[in-house]
Amino acid sequence: SSIERDITWPVASFPLTTINRNKMSKLVWGVVSALSKVKCCGKQLKVLYGLADSASHTSSFFNKAIKETWFTENPYSDDNEPIFWIGDPPHMIKKLRNFLFSDKRNLKFDKKDIKPEHFAAVVNRAETKLAHKHLCLDKTTKMSVKRVAQTLSSEIAIDMLRHEDINEVISTVKYIWHCSWYFDIFNSKTLKSTYLLDLIKVKLFFKKWHDEVEKRKVPGSKTETGKEFISSQT
Repeated sequence: SSIERDITWPVASFPLTTINRNKMSKLVWGVVSALSKVKCCGKQLKVLYGLADSASHTSSFFNKAIKETWFTENPYSDDNEPIFWIGDPPHMIKKLRNFLFSDKRNLKFDKKDIKPEHFAAVVNRAETKLAHKHLCLDKTTKMSVKRVAQTLSSEIAIDMLRHEDINEVISTVKYIWHCSWYFDIFNSKTLKSTYLLDLIKVKLFFKKWHDEVEKRKVPGSKTETGKEFISSQT
């Protein structure tokens, strides 16, 4: 898809029975190389970013390809413009929900818990769209973006603030707000005038959280501290 014109078209399809980092790397860079030799509307095509889900082979490819945090050099670019790697928003919001209900995580922000129990209390009150089906996840229900959007929504945050001790749920509410802002921005057909400011707020929230957890880690020791944050790659 073009950022200059209303042009969108498929470039290539690769029927595969298996995929791993090495195969993906060969295919991705092959496409980037081919596109760098094409002109459209009198202009040389440039690959500016890559968008992908959060499958294991994708994460592995990103880890290998990324030079610094979220971009890499483009060896096929004449002007040294980098390629930015971006997580697909529907998959990202599902990952953010899954961290909440993972037994491998014990999320804490500002030393306060972000707990599934806070969502269960909302379900029991039955004053929102949230139901047990949103919390009892299996391989099928995990895939529903609609249910994730309903779980991490302003409606749920407001319900918690109305009925719970704010000191108990404040970190969960902040998590919901920032996840909701992120998804609303990338899932909207028209952007609000404040979208850039809202994105910066989301980034600063997760950065503060990350830095807070990192500061409490003891170098060279394995502790539970790392479980208090989402995965750094996310």
